[in-house]
Amino acid sequence: MKTAKLLSVLFISSALLTTACTPKDEAVTSDAVRKKIIAQNERKNNKNKKAGQQGFKFQFGSFSSTTLIVGKQLEGLEVLRYALDSQEAHKSVYKAEVTKRDDGGDTVKLVADKVVTAYTTSKGEFANTLTKTWDIDVTYVDGQVATVKAVSKKSRNSLDQKNLEKTFVNMNEDEAVVEALNENGVLKVSITAKGVINGRLKNAATREQYEFSEKLEVSLEELLAGKAAVKKADAKLDYIKEEGKKPWTSSMKADKMSVELQGLCNVAIFDTVMKGKNPKNMISTAEGIEVTQSSFKSTYGACGSRPTIDLSLMLIY
Repeated sequence: MKTAKLLSVLFISSALLTTACTPKDEAVTSDAVRKKIIAQNERKNNKNKKAGQQGFKFQFGSFSSTTLIVGKQLEGLEVLRYALDSQEAHKSVYKAEVTKRDDGGDTVKLVADKVVTAYTTSKGEFANTLTKTWDIDVTYVDGQVATVKAVSKKSRNSLDQKNLEKTFVNMNEDEAVVEALNENGVLKVSITAKGVINGRLKNAATREQYEFSEKLEVSLEELLAGKAAVKKADAKLDYIKEEGKKPWTSSMKADKMSVELQGLCNVAIFDTVMKGKNPKNMISTAEGIEVTQSSFKSTYGACGSRPTIDLSLMLIY
């Protein structure tokens, strides 16, 4: 198995990046080993096939899975911002309701009810539909934010590519939890989620059960300003396989990354170096994302029509 390492700024690894071989002229006597080699050879051959060709198999790749990690991070930070400053929620897909409690805390509800965001990237035209509700509890000590806990259950995020038949991504999330503890103006944040994501690219389909987790730190003041440096980020996305098999894992560690939280213009900005036999850079700017020396490249939707989690990136294969 190859592991991609990001130097200085980020570290990303993925069990989706796998190759296998046996020493030349070595006999394969184990059925398990033989099946593994056959499956790996099929994956290699599939890389040379294009969508729509007979035998093409679609799966969520390591690069696209990394963008999902970043999207989940943006979503969690966006929810925290609106929990603490609901007046900013009007810029987003959410409607906010705030109830002041007798204990001095806040009960906040963020609701997106089948909100459609139409947007265009260099990969085509898309329509994203989000149905999601966050129930949030905020506590204060001496007038200062102490803790935040946001929970979402049974949400749906779906994407359709316009003018391209049978091309879509559906993300059905069973539960997501965002928690934050304020320590001297620094939010210690934990984000978890689990559900199922499936997609179809022309005549090929894929489906994965996922579990996501991340811990990070961010300045409370910067978060409320909508532009923050993310520190000590440590995230993992597992695609859960049948019982007895290890999950396919994508992970990301970041000592330095900046995020801009402006409703339908959210973005994470970073530049990574991936070390391996063929080193590559993953670069995200305010305009788009690309992995050098690869076909993975796309602009983002324009500000005002940009979903926080861009599921169109899951279709790049």
